[in-house]
Amino acid sequence: MTMGENDLYKGYHYHQDFKSGMGLKYKQVLELTRGDQSVLEVGCHSGYLGEVLKKRGNKVWGVEINREAARSAEQFYEKVFTGSIEDQNIWDAISRKYDVILFLDVLEHLVNPRSVLVKSRELLYPGGFIIATIPNVASYGVRKELLFGRYDYQDSGVLDKTHLRFFTFYSARQFIKDCGYSVVDWSVTKCDLPLEYKLPFFRPVYDWSRSFLSRSFPNLFGVVVLFKAVPQK
Repeated sequence: MTMGENDLYKGYHYHQDFKSGMGLKYKQVLELTRGDQSVLEVGCHSGYLGEVLKKRGNKVWGVEINREAARSAEQFYEKVFTGSIEDQNIWDAISRKYDVILFLDVLEHLVNPRSVLVKSRELLYPGGFIIATIPNVASYGVRKELLFGRYDYQDSGVLDKTHLRFFTFYSARQFIKDCGYSVVDWSVTKCDLPLEYKLPFFRPVYDWSRSFLSRSFPNLFGVVVLFKAVPQK
């Protein structure tokens, strides 16, 4: 994570175990990158993605605010910088060139994500790009709760209690553009369809329609959206 003090995240678990399968978000990151690229992962957590990238041949640097998670991640990275990406000393430490910068579920935790994205353009090699995943506060599940007058913060998810910024699909895309990038690709990495888990006998229909609906109506059905963006020329 990349917000606040280390104590804020005591008992707040972000670790992923890929032994039982890799989530769509991470699969898409691997599809959009190559093994010969240098990568900066902001919010590298305990290093579960860095481990995969290293095995593939990438050289990876990480930034992680949680000290315990950073120690776990160190074995998979060229260097893990412990602290917030918004701290000047961390920024000075990471200031080199990268092919790819990852902001996976990070920007919504930052005090000033605009400043971070704008400055990150200077860290990219020619042809480099960023990948950001951002939760969509206008997704179906949140709209349904609002319909009944509820907007309750949670331990995880779109209404994560540690989020400082909230985006819709459209505002997230525009935000990235306003920071000096061109969005060259996007996809929904987590989808929320009405009654999907309450009507299991319709599961084959949901499986068939999930891709179509999330691509056609990302602001309604997309819970988390991935953006690939390059600096504007």
